[in-house]
Amino acid sequence: MNPFKYLNEVRTEVAKVTWPTRTQATQMTINVLIAAFFISIFIAAADWVFVRSLESSLLTFKANRASNAESNIIDINPEDIQVEATPIQE
Repeated sequence: MNPFKYLNEVRTEVAKVTWPTRTQATQMTINVLIAAFFISIFIAAADWVFVRSLESSLLTFKANRASNAESNIIDINPEDIQVEATPIQE
């Protein structure tokens, strides 16, 4: 296709477009900004709740693990360990 013919057709099609007025464009822009603001507030709140619940869960897990670790300590005296050496057979 000839590039000049293509550009001429594009210009013809663009001329058929009904463009918004300045007032309509301004109103739509304000609507988008308001929607973006409220969506960002919602996402920030959801993130905050998620982080706090995860921190709480991890702290609880860590505390439980620390208390279990203290009760599972085994006192071993190195002198009580006996090791027998067995010769390697070839």
